[in-house]
Amino acid sequence: WPMQVQSMMSSKRESNSVTTTKSNHENTQGDCENLLHQRLQETSQQIQGFEQELTEKKQTFLEFTSTMNDAIQKYVQDYGIKSMELTHNFKKAIVSHD
Repeated sequence: WPMQVQSMMSSKRESNSVTTTKSNHENTQGDCENLLHQRLQETSQQIQGFEQELTEKKQTFLEFTSTMNDAIQKYVQDYGIKSMELTHNFKKAIVSHD
């Protein structure tokens, strides 16, 4: 597993009660998968919350047009997502290197 996942797992284990090494080794694969699924679910819920918030904000504007929507999407693509994409690619490169 990538170093970031191993680090999260070791800190999680330290916060839980101490178990035997054999038990830890046997459960590592499943624990890592569970942790990743949990993180993906949290991220998915966060995205859904943002989408719902955006929809609610759009509905408050009486004269919100598709042109306005397109302009907002273009702005987010050009300025908002690019920085997140760069950060993601950097973290992905670090994980691949480990």
